[in-house]
Amino acid sequence: MPGLIVVSDIDDTLLSKGVHPITKNIEKLRALGLPIYIVTGRAESQRARTQQSLLAAGVKYKGLLMSPGDGTDKAMNDQSKVNHVRQLAKAFTIDVAVDNDAAILKQYASAGVQHPVLASAPSYADPNNAAEGEPTNGQAAVPQARI
Repeated sequence: MPGLIVVSDIDDTLLSKGVHPITKNIEKLRALGLPIYIVTGRAESQRARTQQSLLAAGVKYKGLLMSPGDGTDKAMNDQSKVNHVRQLAKAFTIDVAVDNDAAILKQYASAGVQHPVLASAPSYADPNNAAEGEPTNGQAAVPQARI
């Protein structure tokens, strides 16, 4: 049986405004104790800046899979993410996939993801979600039963 992994999007899932950590989601993914693969619609040309942002946010990941396009075509970016997940599913069992787009998660489920989880957009109104002056997501990113 292939190893278990976690797949996560970046924007409004792990980072808000592109750089600010959504600490609760990062901590919940980390608590699963599984390798994390980042699958994003961000363009490959943004790799260095994306790696810097993830490092600064304390996100430890096994792989970073990005869109081959320029990042402006949402349909192309979404298809790229689905294709990456299908490829990962050939080598691993994807236990949890987190994204803020329900349509993407539906496609992930059809690719064999066991627990697709919808991440809510960061809550800017709740001061209890703030980390270092920036808003974070107060919603659980992964099923409570999983942690």
